[in-house]
Amino acid sequence: MNVTQDLALKDVCYEKEDQIAYITMNRPAVLNAFTYDTLLELRRCFRDFAADGRLRVAILMGEGRAFCAGVDLRQHETLAHAMVRPEGVLYGDLDYYLKPIIAAVHGFAVGGGMTLALGADIRILAEDAQLGYPQVRTGILSVGGPLRLPRFIPGLARWYLLSGELIDAAEAYRLGLCVKVVPRERLRAEATALAQKICACAPLAVRYTKDETIRGEGLPMYEAYRVARQIANDFFESEDYVESVRAFREKRKPVWHGR
Repeated sequence: MNVTQDLALKDVCYEKEDQIAYITMNRPAVLNAFTYDTLLELRRCFRDFAADGRLRVAILMGEGRAFCAGVDLRQHETLAHAMVRPEGVLYGDLDYYLKPIIAAVHGFAVGGGMTLALGADIRILAEDAQLGYPQVRTGILSVGGPLRLPRFIPGLARWYLLSGELIDAAEAYRLGLCVKVVPRERLRAEATALAQKICACAPLAVRYTKDETIRGEGLPMYEAYRVARQIANDFFESEDYVESVRAFREKRKPVWHGR
């Protein structure tokens, strides 16, 4: 395990093991509620993850009793204004890292913590997970929730957003918000197992698939196919695609280089 110490991190722990990056919010005393500095540190980690050619998948976690309780209300005014500026610090960014990101969620993932989890490509939940946007109960506006949650559960999103009711792990699985629910003590190991399955796939095919998914989301089908064709044309020019076809014809395991 390589623990990265050169990114000037205080609120986040960043580790690399083989092809997997572990990014852990580390403010357990406040249930990993984040400040502006926390979000900047997360961005540094994800940018390093994206740039490191050895890394294939990132797992986002929280230290202590919760994944993330959202904004630290002691700094809410400063952070709220920072998040809505055009150069916003994190929430839109996860979609544009073309390597897969898994959120491994336990305890509370509420408000901004829920938005972080929904920003990941894949979610795995511990049995004690509680998800949602309770801001309306305390007179605070969610910036990301009304945009993200309807993309996942369009028929029910308004109920959860307008009532502030939380979603437990079993219900989250039923609604399709996560791929798996596991005992708390197995969360990291099971998230790693999911990451390893992705690592076993062709790296370039994974990245292009994520790109196509993101860029086609929300477009009319005809427009989405136009985008997909552009992405596919680039992919079919890649060395890895040529190697995959050659290996299939030669009945051998392909050797991919991510280019």
